[in-house]
Order: sequence, then C-alpha cells, then structure tokens
Amino acid sequence: MKILVMFGSKSDANIYEPLKARLLNEGHEVDFRMISVHRGPELLDRTLAAGQRALVLCRSEALVAELYRALWECEQPDWLPHGTAATGDADLQPIWIATEDTAPNGARFLFLVDGAETTRRDAFSRIFDLFDGNDAAAVAAARARWAAARAAGCSLTYWQQGSKGWERKG
Repeated sequence: MKILVMFGSKSDANIYEPLKARLLNEGHEVDFRMISVHRGPELLDRTLAAGQRALVLCRSEALVAELYRALWECEQPDWLPHGTAATGDADLQPIWIATEDTAPNGARFLFLVDGAETTRRDAFSRIFDLFDGNDAAAVAAARARWAAARAAGCSLTYWQQGSKGWERKG
C-alpha cells in the first residue's frame, strides 16, 4: 500500500520521522511531502473575507496539485473556492494556484510559496512570501528576497506565526 503523508515543516520531524520508520518497517511504500504553506489557509480565508482574490504562486506543478488537494481537504476554514489551470475557469476562481506568474483571476494579492518569485511586484497590492522559518536555507532565500524587495523600494512588513496567531516583527 502506498501512503502519502503531508506535513507542515521540518520542525514536525519529531512526529513524522518515527511514523515514517514504522510505516517503512511494516513494508509500506511511503511518500512524505512538506507543504510549507501550512499556515496559508488562514491567510487565504482572510483575503477572501476582505473581498480580494489571490494568486498562489508555486515553483512546480506537483506543488500546485498538492495545494489544490490540501485546500479541498482542510477543515479550517471549511471552504476556500479555488482552481488551477487543470480545472480551468480562472475568472470564476477567487483563489488561483499556479506556476505561471500571471493572475488570470484578477488577483491583487500574491502568495509566494516554497521560494517562488515574481517579476511583477507592481501588479499586486500585497505580496505574501510564505516560507519555513525552521529551514535555514528557506530563511536565507527569504532574506535575499526581502533585500531585493527593499532595494526595489517596496514597503515591507514581517509577520511571524506565533502561539497566539500572527505577530508583527518588523
């Protein structure tokens, strides 16, 4: 039996490593995948509540498919209407998940996931760069993106997910 296990970040290793070892020991084929946007559904929900549309920009079609599936299966919030190039009708989708740096759904909010980058900062009113703060390489890459955005004259704010929700850090 093939089992897919999706987890939020490398900081979940204390949970998924023993599980992975047990499943492999039992002879299962196991596919473990990290989805670094695990905090994203709350932000997407707030985006829709503000009357906005979102583009979730990914670096791979595999991640597009994973996020599409994850948004269908997430329990909180219970419904986030979304689509991809595979499902079509971009104009009807308030959340568009893609690898293309375009917003065919008219999104003004951009979510950069797993190191995705945009060359069209001016096309969006807000850009959210979501990354795993427990992954040193992801943090270094995010810092480089921050420096580039600052050099381009963007107004920047850093928020961090804490135990009591999102906290403004800078």
